Amino acid sequence: MKKAKKLMSLLLAVIMVIGVLNVAPFTVGAVDYTSDGYKYTVSNSKATLTGYTGSSTALNIPSTLGGYKVTTIGSGAFENNKTISSVTIPNSVTSIGGSSFSGCTKLTTVSIGNSVDNMGNYAFSGCTLLNKVTIGSGTTIIGYSAFRDCTSLKTISIPNTVTKIGDYAFSNCTSITSISIPSGVKTIGACAFYNCKQITSLTLSNDVTSIGSSAFEKCGGLTSVTIPNSVTSIGGSSFSGCTRLTTVSIGNSVDSMGNYAFSGCTLLNKVTIGSGTTIIGYSAFRDCTSLKTVSIPNTVTEIGGYAFSDCTSITSISIPSSVKTIGVFAFYNCKQITSLTLNNGVTTIGSSAFQKCSGLTGVTIPNSVTSIGGSSFSDCTKLTTVSIGNSVDSMGNYAFSGCTLLNKVTIGSGTTIIGY
Repeated sequence: MKKAKKLMSLLLAVIMVIGVLNVAPFTVGAVDYTSDGYKYTVSNSKATLTGYTGSSTALNIPSTLGGYKVTTIGSGAFENNKTISSVTIPNSVTSIGGSSFSGCTKLTTVSIGNSVDNMGNYAFSGCTLLNKVTIGSGTTIIGYSAFRDCTSLKTISIPNTVTKIGDYAFSNCTSITSISIPSGVKTIGACAFYNCKQITSLTLSNDVTSIGSSAFEKCGGLTSVTIPNSVTSIGGSSFSGCTRLTTVSIGNSVDSMGNYAFSGCTLLNKVTIGSGTTIIGYSAFRDCTSLKTVSIPNTVTEIGGYAFSDCTSITSISIPSSVKTIGVFAFYNCKQITSLTLNNGVTTIGSSAFQKCSGLTGVTIPNSVTSIGGSSFSDCTKLTTVSIGNSVDSMGNYAFSGCTLLNKVTIGSGTTIIGY
Protein backbone atom coordinates (compact mmCIF):
# COMPACT_ATOMS: atom_id res chain seq x y z
CA MET A 1 0.00 0.00 0.00
CA LYS A 2 2.83 2.39 0.94
CA LYS A 3 4.59 1.44 -2.31
CA ALA A 4 1.49 2.28 -4.35
CA LYS A 5 1.15 5.65 -2.60
CA LYS A 6 4.80 6.49 -3.38
CA LEU A 7 4.29 5.67 -7.10
CA MET A 8 1.14 7.79 -7.22
CA SER A 9 2.93 10.73 -5.59
CA LEU A 10 5.80 10.44 -8.06
CA LEU A 11 3.40 10.41 -11.03
CA LEU A 12 1.57 13.48 -9.71
CA ALA A 13 4.89 15.28 -9.27
CA VAL A 14 5.87 14.57 -12.89
CA ILE A 15 2.50 15.84 -14.16
CA MET A 16 2.89 19.04 -12.11
CA VAL A 17 6.39 19.67 -13.52
CA ILE A 18 5.11 19.16 -17.10
CA GLY A 19 2.27 21.58 -16.37
CA VAL A 20 4.62 24.23 -14.99
CA LEU A 21 7.09 23.90 -17.90
CA ASN A 22 4.27 23.69 -20.45
CA VAL A 23 6.08 20.83 -22.18
CA ALA A 24 4.08 18.22 -24.08
CA PRO A 25 4.97 14.67 -23.03
CA PHE A 26 4.64 13.45 -26.66
CA THR A 27 5.29 15.10 -30.06
CA VAL A 28 3.14 13.96 -33.01
CA GLY A 29 3.86 14.89 -36.68
CA ALA A 30 6.37 17.30 -38.23
CA VAL A 31 7.76 20.21 -36.27
CA ASP A 32 7.55 23.76 -37.67
CA TYR A 33 10.66 25.89 -37.48
CA THR A 34 11.43 29.50 -38.37
CA SER A 35 14.80 30.97 -39.35
CA ASP A 36 15.47 34.40 -40.91
CA GLY A 37 11.81 34.66 -41.85
CA TYR A 38 11.72 31.24 -43.54
CA LYS A 39 9.23 28.72 -42.22
CA TYR A 40 10.21 25.11 -42.72
CA THR A 41 9.65 21.56 -41.59
CA VAL A 42 12.17 18.75 -41.26
CA SER A 43 11.75 15.14 -42.32
CA ASN A 44 14.50 12.56 -42.75
CA SER A 45 17.03 15.30 -41.98
CA LYS A 46 15.85 17.35 -44.97
CA ALA A 47 14.10 20.72 -44.84
CA THR A 48 11.00 21.76 -46.74
CA LEU A 49 10.19 25.48 -47.02
CA THR A 50 6.56 26.11 -46.11
CA GLY A 51 6.34 29.89 -45.89
CA TYR A 52 8.08 33.24 -45.59
CA THR A 53 7.43 36.08 -43.14
CA GLY A 54 10.51 38.18 -43.87
CA SER A 55 10.63 41.56 -45.63
CA SER A 56 13.43 41.00 -48.18
CA THR A 57 12.60 41.77 -51.80
CA ALA A 58 15.53 39.87 -53.31
CA LEU A 59 15.46 36.29 -52.04
CA ASN A 60 18.52 34.05 -52.19
CA ILE A 61 16.95 30.95 -50.75
CA PRO A 62 19.48 29.28 -48.43
CA SER A 63 20.68 25.76 -49.17
CA THR A 64 20.56 24.90 -45.45
CA LEU A 65 18.37 25.93 -42.55
CA GLY A 66 19.11 24.95 -38.97
CA GLY A 67 21.81 22.63 -40.25
CA TYR A 68 19.35 20.79 -42.52
CA LYS A 69 19.66 20.70 -46.33
CA VAL A 70 16.80 22.55 -48.08
CA THR A 71 15.53 20.15 -50.78
CA THR A 72 11.90 21.17 -51.32
CA ILE A 73 9.91 24.34 -51.73
CA GLY A 74 6.49 23.32 -50.50
CA SER A 75 3.18 23.93 -52.22
CA GLY A 76 2.03 27.53 -51.80
CA ALA A 77 5.13 28.45 -49.76
CA PHE A 78 5.38 31.98 -51.25
CA GLU A 79 1.96 32.16 -52.91
CA ASN A 80 0.52 35.68 -53.30
CA ASN A 81 3.55 37.35 -51.71
CA LYS A 82 3.36 41.01 -52.79
CA THR A 83 6.90 41.99 -51.73
CA ILE A 84 9.52 39.79 -53.35
CA SER A 85 10.93 40.94 -56.70
CA SER A 86 13.57 38.28 -57.40
CA VAL A 87 14.22 34.69 -56.39
CA THR A 88 17.31 32.51 -56.66
CA ILE A 89 16.70 28.83 -55.97
CA PRO A 90 19.86 26.93 -54.94
CA ASN A 91 21.13 23.63 -56.38
CA SER A 92 20.14 21.84 -53.16
CA VAL A 93 16.45 22.12 -54.12
CA THR A 94 15.12 19.15 -56.11
CA SER A 95 11.40 19.94 -56.13
CA ILE A 96 9.29 23.09 -56.51
CA GLY A 97 5.76 22.51 -55.25
CA GLY A 98 2.49 23.52 -56.83
CA SER A 99 1.58 27.23 -56.65
CA SER A 100 4.79 27.84 -54.70
CA PHE A 101 5.22 31.35 -56.17
CA SER A 102 1.90 31.88 -57.94
CA GLY A 103 0.39 35.34 -57.63
CA CYS A 104 3.69 37.02 -56.69
CA THR A 105 2.78 40.10 -58.68
CA LYS A 106 6.04 42.00 -58.06
CA LEU A 107 8.33 39.13 -58.97
CA THR A 108 10.44 40.05 -62.04
CA THR A 109 13.34 37.55 -62.18
CA VAL A 110 13.71 33.88 -61.27
CA SER A 111 16.79 31.66 -61.34
CA ILE A 112 16.16 27.95 -60.80
CA GLY A 113 19.01 25.68 -59.71
CA ASN A 114 20.25 22.66 -61.65
CA SER A 115 18.85 20.01 -59.30
CA VAL A 116 15.14 20.80 -59.70
CA ASP A 117 13.57 17.87 -61.54
CA ASN A 118 9.89 18.70 -61.54
CA MET A 119 8.35 22.17 -61.55
CA GLY A 120 4.95 21.89 -59.89
CA ASN A 121 1.59 22.89 -61.28
CA TYR A 122 0.93 26.67 -61.20
CA ALA A 123 4.45 27.16 -59.73
CA PHE A 124 4.82 30.73 -61.06
CA SER A 125 1.38 31.34 -62.56
CA GLY A 126 0.00 34.86 -62.41
CA CYS A 127 3.40 36.51 -61.83
CA THR A 128 2.41 39.33 -64.13
CA LEU A 129 5.71 41.27 -63.93
CA LEU A 130 7.96 38.23 -64.38
CA ASN A 131 10.18 38.93 -67.41
CA LYS A 132 13.27 36.77 -66.95
CA VAL A 133 13.46 33.08 -66.04
CA THR A 134 16.50 30.80 -65.95
CA ILE A 135 15.52 27.14 -65.79
CA GLY A 136 18.20 24.81 -64.44
CA SER A 137 19.73 21.97 -66.42
CA GLY A 138 18.15 19.25 -64.25
CA THR A 139 14.52 20.08 -65.00
CA THR A 140 12.63 17.34 -66.88
CA ILE A 141 9.00 18.44 -66.47
CA ILE A 142 7.53 21.94 -66.68
CA GLY A 143 4.24 21.41 -64.86
CA TYR A 144 0.64 22.22 -65.62
CA SER A 145 0.14 26.01 -65.85
CA ALA A 146 3.65 26.55 -64.41
CA PHE A 147 4.02 30.02 -66.02
CA ARG A 148 0.40 30.63 -67.02
CA ASP A 149 -0.60 34.31 -67.26
CA CYS A 150 2.97 35.58 -66.87
CA THR A 151 2.09 38.38 -69.25
CA SER A 152 5.47 40.20 -69.11
CA LEU A 153 7.62 37.16 -69.93
CA LYS A 154 9.36 37.87 -73.26
CA THR A 155 11.91 35.07 -73.64
CA ILE A 156 12.24 31.60 -72.21
CA SER A 157 15.17 29.20 -72.59
CA ILE A 158 14.11 25.59 -72.15
CA PRO A 159 17.03 23.25 -71.34
CA ASN A 160 17.42 20.03 -73.33
CA THR A 161 16.82 17.97 -70.18
CA VAL A 162 13.11 18.81 -70.35
CA THR A 163 11.02 15.94 -71.76
CA LYS A 164 7.53 17.33 -71.19
CA ILE A 165 5.98 20.79 -71.34
CA GLY A 166 2.74 20.46 -69.39
CA ASP A 167 -0.75 21.58 -70.33
CA TYR A 168 -1.18 25.38 -70.18
CA ALA A 169 2.50 25.73 -69.11
CA PHE A 170 2.96 29.10 -70.87
CA SER A 171 -0.67 29.83 -71.70
CA ASN A 172 -1.46 33.56 -72.02
CA CYS A 173 2.20 34.58 -71.85
CA THR A 174 1.27 37.34 -74.26
CA SER A 175 4.74 38.96 -74.49
CA ILE A 176 6.84 35.93 -75.54
CA THR A 177 8.28 36.63 -79.01
CA SER A 178 10.05 33.38 -79.88
CA ILE A 179 10.22 29.82 -78.68
CA SER A 180 12.64 27.00 -79.38
CA ILE A 181 11.64 23.50 -78.33
CA PRO A 182 14.96 21.70 -77.71
CA SER A 183 15.89 18.11 -78.41
CA GLY A 184 14.68 16.00 -75.53
CA VAL A 185 11.15 17.40 -75.42
CA LYS A 186 8.73 14.67 -76.53
CA THR A 187 5.37 16.07 -75.46
CA ILE A 188 3.94 19.57 -75.81
CA GLY A 189 0.80 19.63 -73.71
CA ALA A 190 -2.66 20.93 -74.49
CA CYS A 191 -2.83 24.76 -74.58
CA ALA A 192 0.89 24.87 -73.66
CA PHE A 193 1.41 28.15 -75.57
CA TYR A 194 -2.22 29.15 -76.04
CA ASN A 195 -2.68 32.85 -76.87
CA CYS A 196 1.04 33.63 -76.90
CA LYS A 197 0.13 36.15 -79.53
CA GLN A 198 3.56 37.81 -79.91
CA ILE A 199 5.40 34.63 -80.94
CA THR A 200 6.80 35.16 -84.45
CA SER A 201 9.35 32.32 -84.45
CA LEU A 202 8.80 28.67 -83.53
CA THR A 203 11.38 25.88 -83.75
CA LEU A 204 10.33 22.28 -83.07
CA SER A 205 13.09 19.72 -82.58
CA ASN A 206 13.15 16.22 -84.08
CA ASP A 207 12.35 14.63 -80.70
CA VAL A 208 8.82 16.02 -80.40
CA THR A 209 6.26 13.24 -80.94
CA SER A 210 3.02 14.85 -79.79
CA ILE A 211 1.54 18.35 -80.11
CA GLY A 212 -1.44 18.71 -77.78
CA SER A 213 -4.83 20.21 -78.49
CA SER A 214 -4.74 24.02 -78.79
CA ALA A 215 -0.98 23.97 -78.03
CA PHE A 216 -0.34 27.04 -80.22
CA GLU A 217 -3.92 28.23 -80.73
CA LYS A 218 -4.23 32.02 -81.16
CA CYS A 219 -0.49 32.53 -81.59
CA GLY A 220 -1.41 35.39 -83.88
CA GLY A 221 2.17 36.49 -84.65
CA LEU A 222 3.34 33.12 -85.97
CA THR A 223 4.08 33.20 -89.73
CA SER A 224 5.39 29.71 -90.56
CA VAL A 225 5.46 26.24 -89.02
CA THR A 226 7.52 23.18 -89.88
CA ILE A 227 6.37 20.04 -88.10
CA PRO A 228 9.23 17.51 -88.05
CA ASN A 229 9.01 13.85 -89.05
CA SER A 230 9.17 12.78 -85.40
CA VAL A 231 5.66 14.12 -84.73
CA THR A 232 2.95 11.46 -84.96
CA SER A 233 -0.01 13.42 -83.61
CA ILE A 234 -1.30 16.97 -84.12
CA GLY A 235 -4.03 17.75 -81.60
CA GLY A 236 -7.32 19.46 -82.26
CA SER A 237 -7.13 23.26 -82.71
CA SER A 238 -3.34 23.04 -82.24
CA PHE A 239 -2.70 26.02 -84.56
CA SER A 240 -6.20 27.39 -85.06
CA GLY A 241 -6.61 31.14 -85.06
CA CYS A 242 -2.97 31.78 -86.03
CA THR A 243 -4.10 34.62 -88.25
CA ARG A 244 -0.66 35.52 -89.67
CA LEU A 245 0.41 31.97 -90.46
CA THR A 246 1.21 31.71 -94.18
CA THR A 247 3.05 28.39 -94.67
CA VAL A 248 2.80 24.97 -93.02
CA SER A 249 4.89 21.88 -93.67
CA ILE A 250 3.69 18.68 -91.99
CA GLY A 251 6.15 15.81 -91.51
CA ASN A 252 5.72 12.30 -92.86
CA SER A 253 4.95 10.60 -89.53
CA VAL A 254 1.76 12.49 -88.69
CA ASP A 255 -1.06 9.98 -88.96
CA SER A 256 -4.06 12.01 -87.91
CA MET A 257 -4.59 15.75 -88.13
CA GLY A 258 -6.87 16.82 -85.28
CA ASN A 259 -10.17 18.62 -85.59
CA TYR A 260 -9.81 22.38 -86.26
CA ALA A 261 -6.00 21.90 -86.37
CA PHE A 262 -5.42 24.95 -88.64
CA SER A 263 -8.90 26.44 -88.80
CA GLY A 264 -9.18 30.20 -89.04
CA CYS A 265 -5.61 30.70 -90.31
CA THR A 266 -6.86 33.33 -92.71
CA LEU A 267 -3.47 34.11 -94.36
CA LEU A 268 -2.41 30.48 -94.81
CA ASN A 269 -1.66 30.01 -98.51
CA LYS A 270 0.69 27.03 -98.70
CA VAL A 271 0.32 23.63 -97.01
CA THR A 272 2.48 20.54 -97.46
CA ILE A 273 0.83 17.45 -95.98
CA GLY A 274 3.22 14.59 -95.17
CA SER A 275 3.03 11.15 -96.76
CA GLY A 276 2.00 9.43 -93.52
CA THR A 277 -1.28 11.26 -93.01
CA THR A 278 -4.38 9.06 -93.20
CA ILE A 279 -7.05 11.35 -91.71
CA ILE A 280 -7.59 15.06 -92.27
CA GLY A 281 -9.75 15.93 -89.28
CA TYR A 282 -13.06 17.70 -88.91
CA SER A 283 -12.69 21.40 -89.85
CA ALA A 284 -8.89 20.96 -90.05
CA PHE A 285 -8.47 23.86 -92.52
CA ARG A 286 -11.89 25.49 -92.18
CA ASP A 287 -11.95 29.23 -92.95
CA CYS A 288 -8.40 29.27 -94.36
CA THR A 289 -9.57 31.85 -96.83
CA SER A 290 -6.17 32.47 -98.51
CA LEU A 291 -5.40 28.81 -99.23
CA LYS A 292 -5.18 28.42 -103.03
CA THR A 293 -3.84 24.91 -103.56
CA VAL A 294 -3.61 21.80 -101.45
CA SER A 295 -1.96 18.50 -102.37
CA ILE A 296 -3.59 15.53 -100.65
CA PRO A 297 -1.18 12.57 -100.45
CA ASN A 298 -2.32 9.11 -101.53
CA THR A 299 -2.10 7.84 -97.95
CA VAL A 300 -5.19 9.80 -96.89
CA THR A 301 -8.28 7.63 -96.49
CA GLU A 302 -10.69 10.14 -94.98
CA ILE A 303 -11.31 13.85 -95.45
CA GLY A 304 -13.31 14.91 -92.42
CA GLY A 305 -16.46 16.97 -92.31
CA TYR A 306 -15.90 20.70 -92.96
CA ALA A 307 -12.16 19.94 -93.51
CA PHE A 308 -11.75 22.68 -96.15
CA SER A 309 -15.09 24.44 -95.69
CA ASP A 310 -15.04 28.14 -96.66
CA CYS A 311 -11.54 27.94 -98.15
CA THR A 312 -12.75 30.47 -100.66
CA SER A 313 -9.47 30.81 -102.62
CA ILE A 314 -8.83 27.15 -103.55
CA THR A 315 -8.90 26.85 -107.35
CA SER A 316 -8.50 23.11 -107.91
CA ILE A 317 -8.67 19.88 -105.95
CA SER A 318 -7.64 16.32 -106.74
CA ILE A 319 -8.95 13.54 -104.51
CA PRO A 320 -6.52 10.58 -104.68
CA SER A 321 -7.65 6.96 -105.03
CA SER A 322 -6.75 6.22 -101.40
CA VAL A 323 -9.58 8.43 -100.12
CA LYS A 324 -12.71 6.45 -99.30
CA THR A 325 -14.80 9.09 -97.56
CA ILE A 326 -15.34 12.78 -98.26
CA GLY A 327 -17.09 14.17 -95.19
CA VAL A 328 -20.09 16.43 -94.91
CA PHE A 329 -19.43 20.04 -95.97
CA ALA A 330 -15.80 19.05 -96.66
CA PHE A 331 -15.39 21.66 -99.44
CA TYR A 332 -18.49 23.74 -98.76
CA ASN A 333 -18.39 27.24 -100.30
CA CYS A 334 -15.00 26.73 -101.94
CA LYS A 335 -16.33 29.02 -104.61
CA GLN A 336 -13.11 29.41 -106.63
CA ILE A 337 -12.72 25.69 -107.44
CA THR A 338 -12.90 25.29 -111.20
CA SER A 339 -11.34 21.82 -111.42
CA LEU A 340 -12.32 18.74 -109.41
CA THR A 341 -10.82 15.28 -109.90
CA LEU A 342 -12.43 12.36 -108.08
CA ASN A 343 -10.27 9.28 -108.56
CA ASN A 344 -11.64 5.75 -108.54
CA GLY A 345 -11.57 4.66 -104.88
CA VAL A 346 -13.93 7.18 -103.30
CA THR A 347 -17.05 5.39 -102.01
CA THR A 348 -18.93 8.14 -100.13
CA ILE A 349 -19.52 11.82 -100.88
CA GLY A 350 -21.02 13.43 -97.78
CA SER A 351 -23.94 15.81 -97.59
CA SER A 352 -23.11 19.32 -98.88
CA ALA A 353 -19.53 18.19 -99.57
CA PHE A 354 -19.23 20.53 -102.59
CA GLN A 355 -22.24 22.76 -102.01
CA LYS A 356 -21.79 26.35 -103.25
CA CYS A 357 -18.63 25.50 -105.19
CA SER A 358 -19.88 28.04 -107.66
CA GLY A 359 -16.78 27.99 -109.93
CA LEU A 360 -17.09 24.28 -110.72
CA THR A 361 -18.05 23.59 -114.36
CA GLY A 362 -17.99 19.80 -114.68
CA VAL A 363 -18.11 16.73 -112.41
CA THR A 364 -17.39 13.08 -113.13
CA ILE A 365 -18.34 10.73 -110.31
CA PRO A 366 -16.38 7.45 -110.61
CA ASN A 367 -17.82 3.92 -110.45
CA SER A 368 -16.39 3.40 -106.94
CA VAL A 369 -18.88 5.88 -105.44
CA THR A 370 -21.94 4.21 -103.93
CA SER A 371 -23.51 7.17 -102.14
CA ILE A 372 -24.02 10.84 -103.03
CA GLY A 373 -25.16 12.83 -99.99
CA GLY A 374 -27.92 15.38 -99.84
CA SER A 375 -27.07 18.82 -101.31
CA SER A 376 -23.61 17.46 -102.21
CA PHE A 377 -23.38 19.69 -105.32
CA SER A 378 -26.30 22.06 -104.79
CA ASP A 379 -25.91 25.71 -105.78
CA CYS A 380 -22.91 25.03 -108.03
CA THR A 381 -24.19 27.75 -110.31
CA LYS A 382 -21.57 27.31 -113.10
CA LEU A 383 -21.85 23.52 -113.27
CA THR A 384 -22.82 22.48 -116.82
CA THR A 385 -22.15 18.72 -117.03
CA VAL A 386 -22.45 15.80 -114.59
CA SER A 387 -21.62 12.14 -115.16
CA ILE A 388 -22.64 9.73 -112.39
CA GLY A 389 -20.94 6.30 -112.13
CA ASN A 390 -22.71 2.96 -112.24
CA SER A 391 -22.36 2.10 -108.53
CA VAL A 392 -24.39 4.99 -107.14
CA ASP A 393 -27.56 3.49 -105.71
CA SER A 394 -29.27 6.52 -104.26
CA MET A 395 -28.91 10.18 -105.18
CA GLY A 396 -29.42 12.31 -102.04
CA ASN A 397 -32.03 14.99 -101.58
CA TYR A 398 -31.18 18.31 -103.26
CA ALA A 399 -28.00 16.66 -104.65
CA PHE A 400 -27.76 19.03 -107.65
CA SER A 401 -30.49 21.53 -106.84
CA GLY A 402 -29.89 25.14 -107.84
CA CYS A 403 -27.31 24.27 -110.55
CA THR A 404 -28.86 26.79 -112.91
CA LEU A 405 -26.44 26.20 -115.86
CA LEU A 406 -26.53 22.39 -115.70
CA ASN A 407 -27.49 21.21 -119.18
CA LYS A 408 -26.24 17.61 -119.42
CA VAL A 409 -26.57 14.77 -116.88
CA THR A 410 -25.61 11.11 -117.30
CA ILE A 411 -27.09 8.90 -114.57
CA GLY A 412 -25.35 5.54 -114.01
CA SER A 413 -27.00 2.16 -114.48
CA GLY A 414 -26.93 1.33 -110.75
CA THR A 415 -29.10 4.22 -109.57
CA THR A 416 -32.43 3.13 -108.06
CA ILE A 417 -33.54 6.33 -106.34
CA ILE A 418 -33.38 9.94 -107.54
CA GLY A 419 -33.85 11.84 -104.29
CA TYR A 420 -36.13 14.62 -103.12
